[in-house]
Amino acid sequence: MIADIILKAHADADMAFVNSGAIRCDIPPGKMTYGMLEDTLPYSDPLVLLAIEGELIQDILENAVSRIEKPAGCFLQIAGFSFTFDPKAEAFSRVSDIRVQGAPVAPDRTYKILTTRYIAKGGDDFLMLSEKKPLWTSKKKLREYIASYVKVKGTISAEVEKRIKRLED
Repeated sequence: MIADIILKAHADADMAFVNSGAIRCDIPPGKMTYGMLEDTLPYSDPLVLLAIEGELIQDILENAVSRIEKPAGCFLQIAGFSFTFDPKAEAFSRVSDIRVQGAPVAPDRTYKILTTRYIAKGGDDFLMLSEKKPLWTSKKKLREYIASYVKVKGTISAEVEKRIKRLED
């Protein structure tokens, strides 16, 4: 849900992702307060829009699932794309079937991604993004986008949409 909300923050974005480490706790059903949102998203990171080559998406996703055996902050929550990974494959050889807006990723195409400044600067080992110059940086922080969305929507419910498919035995 967080990735879906930030995908709407910039009309030019093809996809969005936020690292799981940025999300510190669940929000229980019922009335949500801003304090709960601050507990869930304690970092005051703005969003950034980056232009990346399609071939770089594979590297980003390989990093995201590289430590899947143990919970890791680099695992991504995603919107605008999907992929499959094999947890039994060797690290950095796990990702396949990457689709952006339903179409197979084109290695030579440029995509626009929305993420947090932390990730854009190479946090959680996303070093492949650290050399990219932001096309746009939001004035609002991540949690402010979520708060605005909730305020407008009122009642919300998140569902598992199986954008990330894990190959099983």
